[in-house]
Amino acid sequence: MLQQQQEPQQPQFASASTGPLADKAQVAAEEAIKAAEEAARMAEAVLNGTASPEEAIQAAKIAAQKAQEASLAAKQAAEALPDSMAPFKEGILQASANVTEAAQKAAQAANNASTITPESLNAAATAMNDSAIATEKAFTALLSAVQQNTTAPFDPNLEGFVSSAAENAAQTANKSITAVEKAAASLTANTTEEANRLSNEAINSVNDTNNSTNQTLESASNILSMKSPAEISATATAAAAAAKIASNAAAAAAATAATVASASTGPLADKAQVAAEEAIKAAEEAARMAEAVLNGTASPEEAIQAAKIAAQKAQEASLAAKQAAEALPESMAPFRERILQASANVTEAAQKAAQAANNASTITPESLNAAATAMNDSAIATEKAFTALLSAVQQNTTAPFDPNLEGFVSSAAENAAQTANKSITAVEKAAASLTANTTEEANRLSNEAINSVKDTNNSTNQTLESASNILSMKSPAEISATASVAAAAANIASNAAAAAAATAATVASASTGPLADKAQVAAEEAIKAAEEAARMAEAVLNGTASPEEAIQAAKIAAQKAQEASLAAKQAAEALPDSMAPFKEGIFQASANVTEAAQKAAQAANNASTITPESLNASAAAMKVSAIAAEKSLTALLSAVQQNMTVPLDPKIEGFVSSVAENAAQSANKSITAVEKAAASLTANTTEEANRLSNEAINSVKDANNSTNQTIESAANILSTKSSAEIRAARAAAAAAASVASSAATTAGATAATVASASTGPLADKAQVAAAEAIKAAEEAAKTAEAVLNGTVPPEEAIQAAQIASQKAQEASLAAKQAAEALPDSMAPFTEYILEASANATEAALKAARQQTMYLQ
Repeated sequence: MLQQQQEPQQPQFASASTGPLADKAQVAAEEAIKAAEEAARMAEAVLNGTASPEEAIQAAKIAAQKAQEASLAAKQAAEALPDSMAPFKEGILQASANVTEAAQKAAQAANNASTITPESLNAAATAMNDSAIATEKAFTALLSAVQQNTTAPFDPNLEGFVSSAAENAAQTANKSITAVEKAAASLTANTTEEANRLSNEAINSVNDTNNSTNQTLESASNILSMKSPAEISATATAAAAAAKIASNAAAAAAATAATVASASTGPLADKAQVAAEEAIKAAEEAARMAEAVLNGTASPEEAIQAAKIAAQKAQEASLAAKQAAEALPESMAPFRERILQASANVTEAAQKAAQAANNASTITPESLNAAATAMNDSAIATEKAFTALLSAVQQNTTAPFDPNLEGFVSSAAENAAQTANKSITAVEKAAASLTANTTEEANRLSNEAINSVKDTNNSTNQTLESASNILSMKSPAEISATASVAAAAANIASNAAAAAAATAATVASASTGPLADKAQVAAEEAIKAAEEAARMAEAVLNGTASPEEAIQAAKIAAQKAQEASLAAKQAAEALPDSMAPFKEGIFQASANVTEAAQKAAQAANNASTITPESLNASAAAMKVSAIAAEKSLTALLSAVQQNMTVPLDPKIEGFVSSVAENAAQSANKSITAVEKAAASLTANTTEEANRLSNEAINSVKDANNSTNQTIESAANILSTKSSAEIRAARAAAAAAASVASSAATTAGATAATVASASTGPLADKAQVAAAEAIKAAEEAAKTAEAVLNGTVPPEEAIQAAQIASQKAQEASLAAKQAAEALPDSMAPFTEYILEASANATEAALKAARQQTMYLQ
């Protein structure tokens, strides 16, 4: 009836080391657990009568023998461990010594149990108790060894298995010892009834050990089937590396699909974009799981699964890219061919990544080397895919790509290559660790493998970041629309600012005082802002400025337009009632300009968002701004034409008309550009999108020319003379003409007098000069009156003055020459004439100097 106490097999110490002694320990462990299972089976069999007690005793002896052999193998393998594992080694040596004692006492118990006497059974119980105590010590030492091991990772379940084996072995031992003690007592019972009772209790007690014995064996068997630290490390390394390689393939697929999606329109482009987003999401998850499996927060199986999903999403994105590329127009043939090449490479990379993940699921040197080979093939295909993608981007001349795209593709390629190289190295080292000759070498290779794959974290993240940036970039249609709309918004705001500057400058020229000065300054700032907005409109189209800069310039121009409009209104309010018609026209122009500026600002804000809805809203705001600007210039022209109170520069009308005409042309072309840009975003085909984008760009370029003409005319208004300057110019010109007329009159009279008192050629010459001087004097006097009433410009009066001065000098000279020819008898007269001639010459020269001063 006695169930023999079997020793649980020494747990798989061999998992912590490599080499012949480790292999020997593994074999001994397997033989010991097999013997333990047989002893347990025979214990049950002898109780149910299917085996003899002798067979059970023999099984117990064999189990005890195998326990000692396993203990010795463990001791020898532990002694070969490196010094770096000293705490673990000491724990194993202690456990081995305890197991040896437990096995020896178990053998002694079996021997004692062969003789059925009270004495022999009590001796068996004592030996069993000693064996149980030694077994418990062995498990305690083993548990301590596992807990102190920091050199290589054990299966996290190992501690639990050791604890379970210890606990259940203790239960088995206690009940088995009790059974033997009761069996011994039954032999000396005083009555048959007592003997039967004790015998039954002994049988029941040993029957009660069945469950704990099986649990002990199960826990010990689990320890044997656990992966070694090298296998655990290799499992994590291979899973992480497989996830990294698959992440690379998915990132390349996402970049390829996103690039072709951004360069085209329609359902296939949309499908490619969605597939790209799913691929990058799977790539990110695979990368996350790769890190998680290395830090123990995810299992290798989860990382392998993430790798497989990433590889699958990579293939789907690759197919979507291929289908979208095949639908591209012939005009994009070079780009299309490169995308098709990239797609083919990505497909191969994804397939090889999936193969690597499958191989990485089995931890043997052969499977890991196969995984490394597949990873290498995947890495080469990924590199080819990025090369083809980069070539596609560089060869595309049909529509503009984001200038950062090339850099993102290059960065993704470079970092993916770094990740692949280190991941492959990690798997190769993991494979080598499984066949290392020494534990020390195995630990070193395992650690190097883990570190190698950990070193890929940064490059993997950089690959994903670059690929994600490609997904978030604007499409060529969006890029073109962004530039077109920003330039158009700048043109519209520039027009508003030019109209505001013209209005403020006009009212400033018609008045004086602080408000007029303020209006003039505001006009100058508005025209400067208009010029900057126009410059940015051109710059954003030729790539020397960003759309954001053009939008900002538009907003500033709109703001300066409103400030100039307000300054014009305030200056107009200060005008006298005698200028009421002019004032009302300025008020109307100011109100319209304010509206034009506000709508220009609204258009600029809408232009900051590139969607069909926002662009159409921008175009609508531009239309309102253009209409308001046109109304303002019409009102300004009417104000100028109705002004009868103060003189304005006569060129202003022409300048205002030119501003109005060119601003209207600029607005129409800018609005058309925005409408075409909006339409390009919803085009049914890539060809149509490209056509609309090109037309939008060309339209806004044409608008730029009109905008520049608008600004030039408005700037001319700022440079015209004010009414005060005009009055001063008229007065100065009239005075110069009057002075010259007086000088010419005096000279003419002098020449005529001497001519009448003499005869001969000199007298005739004096007579002619006198007539010309008088005629020039009359003309100068007439223009002096005309310039004052505004019927001739100051320039004509100055011209008449110059002629009169010249004729005065000629007449004075002719009078002098004629007087010098008079006879001595006329000496007093001659002297008078000479003096008069000199005075006339001086008067003419002074008049000429006055004219020169005016001109300066």
